Amino acid sequence: MSDYGPQMKLARLYEKTSKTGNQYFVGRLGMAKVAVLKSKEVAEDGSPMWDVLLQEAPSEQRRKPEAKEEPQHEATAPAAAAPPYSEKRLRDDSIPF
Repeated sequence: MSDYGPQMKLARLYEKTSKTGNQYFVGRLGMAKVAVLKSKEVAEDGSPMWDVLLQEAPSEQRRKPEAKEEPQHEATAPAAAAPPYSEKRLRDDSIPF
């Protein structure tokens, strides 16, 4: 791979398997959570396609249960503000997103 010049690691993803047996990858990219999910679509040559999804990662305070301060009440977003990638297969799967 030295023909392509210097390389830098952008993110590290971890391979997971959902409760329904679907393979996916999760990780972080800066302040975002990353999920890579297999698409139902396939490429012209029949090879699988993967969708890369980003979501704002929770703050450190929200991620660590031992950091207990006064609970902050957040307004819930209306259903119309749901992410555009809310296909039935995602709702049925247990993906940490």
